[in-house]
Parts: sequence; C-alpha cells; structure tokens
Amino acid sequence: MKRYAMKADISQAPIVDALRQCGDKVDIIGRPVDLLIRSHAKYWTAEVKTPGKNEKRRLPAQVKHADDATHHGAPHFVLTCVNDALSCRNNVINRN
Repeated sequence: MKRYAMKADISQAPIVDALRQCGDKVDIIGRPVDLLIRSHAKYWTAEVKTPGKNEKRRLPAQVKHADDATHHGAPHFVLTCVNDALSCRNNVINRN
C-alpha cells in the first residue's frame, strides 16, 4: 500500500476561513477527503486542490468516497478557491 504525505493544499486555509466566517462548521479530516462541512443543517464533503497544480490528482480513496457520496445523494465537491467553496455552499443550502 502506498503512503502519501498528509500535506494541506495552499488554498485550504482561506477556504476553511471563508466557510467558518459564513457560520459553517468545518472539520479538517484529511482522509478520505479533506473537509467535512455543515452548512445550516446540511452536511457535505470536499477535497481541496491547489489551482493548476494538482486539481486532477486524486487518491483512490478520494475517488471511492466521491463515487459513494454521489451514489447516496450526498454533496461532494473539489474546491480550488474561496469562490468555489462559497458557490458550492450556496448549492448545498439551496438543495431540496
């Protein structure tokens, strides 16, 4: 089994700060995805990627989680910037 360094992407801190400023509860869980977020009463998960650097690189566990989440109707996103995070947050909140 390959081991990967648990190193946060550069864009993670500003994304976490922005979501928390909106009043969201954000837990940095690291595996299988980077963040577990509660916006109002809705939970969603996210992977944070550095724009242009490793946006496409996803570990097998991340791919499996995203597939499972989507299959069960749970929102899951890949975020590269604060604007992505706020847009996804609004999408989650306004979901039926």
